[in-house]
Amino acid sequence: MEDVIVVPGGEASKNDLQLFHWLVNAVDQHGIDRHSYIVAIGGGSVLDLVGYVAAVSHRGVKLIRIPTTVLSQNDSGVGVKNGINYHGKKNFLGTFAPPAAVFNDAHFLTTLDERDWRSGMVEAVKVALIKDAAFFSWMEEKAALLTEAEPASMNYLIHRCAELHMQHIGGADPSKAALPARWISATGAHINWNNSPTSNCATAKPFPSASRWTAYTPGSPACWTPKAWNASYNC
Repeated sequence: MEDVIVVPGGEASKNDLQLFHWLVNAVDQHGIDRHSYIVAIGGGSVLDLVGYVAAVSHRGVKLIRIPTTVLSQNDSGVGVKNGINYHGKKNFLGTFAPPAAVFNDAHFLTTLDERDWRSGMVEAVKVALIKDAAFFSWMEEKAALLTEAEPASMNYLIHRCAELHMQHIGGADPSKAALPARWISATGAHINWNNSPTSNCATAKPFPSASRWTAYTPGSPACWTPKAWNASYNC
């Protein structure tokens, strides 16, 4: 595909202002407008960067996210945050803009190393401690299987963690500005973006027919749309 633009992965992609300008220029050069879609494929940092590019171009180009790591599939990929770092400050420039759709495909997770798996599971532990005691108990029971990245257990962990995030997003405060004081810092789960082995890319091209996704094994990917933030669907 000629219109696939490959960018570096990891936190470095959010620190590179020239990369942001390059992608904005690509939106212009490819004639992307508000009737188009930008598709972002990658981990959380790439989704943040491309999401910010989409949000500020033409006051908002529709964005489709395809997260490729555990942490982006159970957290940032289903959220509303986009941003880049500036003047050494984390997410100093950014927006709150929901994606048009999110596709989680478990096959991407087979490319990850152990550290990537575990950093994503930390996010699920954090969310369970705050919001769902039964989910935390389930993780304790399945600890051995989760340590081995057993697919069925990992898929449930990702789905439930994302579902809990979406339940909050669907409330009155999607920006999390009014979270209670007991909210645990997200830093623990966001330790692993540098040197990620996962390929990351963003397509500057109108999104093709949704029928493209029927090629995936039924029940394997999951998708979320802003029409029903607190529900999830098998594609």
